[in-house]
Amino acid sequence: MFHCIYFWVIPANIAGSWTWPVKMGSRTTVYREHLESLSAQLAERIRSIGAGERVLILSDNDEDGVASAAIMLRMIACLNPGVGDRIIHLNESFRSPIVPDLIQQMQDTDMPVRQVFALDRAFPIDEPGRTYLARVADRCRVMLINNHPRPAPLLQ
Repeated sequence: MFHCIYFWVIPANIAGSWTWPVKMGSRTTVYREHLESLSAQLAERIRSIGAGERVLILSDNDEDGVASAAIMLRMIACLNPGVGDRIIHLNESFRSPIVPDLIQQMQDTDMPVRQVFALDRAFPIDEPGRTYLARVADRCRVMLINNHPRPAPLLQ
């Protein structure tokens, strides 16, 4: 089974102008033009979490990672009531084998993890993180959400 992996950039500084150009391949994207539609897609993704699905939120164990996880938990609870008691939060990243191991362990339970939201810098840049991410993406929908510029290896 093939799963899409999404990468979202959410601005951390909400004061001032929300328009900024970002080079994406050979073209420049202006985020203000896409912010509303991307927000709607994220909301729809959260609303699509099924009754028998468990959700995993990954974040680094620093102030902004934990804060991002708290915001994500609240957003999920507001947009899809009832999901809150099915959320697992780990202060881990895809750089750790704990993540794919947990997904594997939960596969044969009555509520396997089917949705993963990796926040802040919990996404992989190098190996073994990319391999772990691929293992998880074979079993779950994965969304990477970040408030930092993408590292150069992810722009390739």
